[in-house]
Amino acid sequence: MSASYYDDFLSKLPSTPDWSPSDERSPHLPGTEQTLLEPHTYISSMPGKDIRGKMIEAFNLWLHVPEDTLAVIARVVGMLHNASLLMDDVEDDSQLRRGIPVAHKIYGIPQTINSANYVYFRAYQELFKLRELDRQDGGIPPKVELDRMVT
Repeated sequence: MSASYYDDFLSKLPSTPDWSPSDERSPHLPGTEQTLLEPHTYISSMPGKDIRGKMIEAFNLWLHVPEDTLAVIARVVGMLHNASLLMDDVEDDSQLRRGIPVAHKIYGIPQTINSANYVYFRAYQELFKLRELDRQDGGIPPKVELDRMVT
């Protein structure tokens, strides 16, 4: 099958993909945010080998990070990884990722880039949750130190 087969892949998809977040599964997302996140939701619905998750678990055997803090860290790492894959596929004009058509061939380059960039900012917002955990535990660096570490 040639790469040109995937150039018009959108016309080959069903009108309502089953991986789209529904209002029931994502009631906190307004419709426009849900639309903006579609390319990221799409790539996130195709699990990879989860090497980053396994490494986080392995390091935590030594570090003993509290579970709620570790969950935020793992979520941020996953968000950043998938957003970077979206950008990488656009930059390389890839056709397939994990055996299926890449997001930018389905949603277009502008929406895919916007989605990836938005997820970068959402990941930073997730890091702010660590501040809330800090107020509860007192174990996270102060605000200025956290900002320095992530910027």
